[in-house]
Amino acid sequence: MITIEKALEEFLREQKRRLKPRSYGECEDVMYLFKWYLHGYAYVYLSEEDRKYYDEQCDKKGYCEIFGTEYIRAIGMWSFLGDFITRKGPCSKTFMKTVGRVMPELINWLHEKGYMENEEYNKINDIIKEFRDEL
Repeated sequence: MITIEKALEEFLREQKRRLKPRSYGECEDVMYLFKWYLHGYAYVYLSEEDRKYYDEQCDKKGYCEIFGTEYIRAIGMWSFLGDFITRKGPCSKTFMKTVGRVMPELINWLHEKGYMENEEYNKINDIIKEFRDEL
């Protein structure tokens, strides 16, 4: 699998080619916060074995450079959208709507590229739908 970092870079390159500058800037902002969240919080959802590996590597690399896209999981997405974006992040209602627009694009893209399994994709889509409905 490809690392999260490389996948997000690839996603942003493709978005830059197809989006207008303002929309791309919004997408880039969402990806920045998503990476920031992953680097700072996603490790808490790791298995004991993965946590040991992370602890060995985290002085040299961040979460997104250590783990592949299979480590973008529903529990982390729920925490990102339901807690970080709505409670901890510097997010306005307008930005939350942007997140609700960009994250499905990312998840669909990851799935289409084969970077995300069907089961996780379906779970994450349900979480994103719930987030968007609550907005």
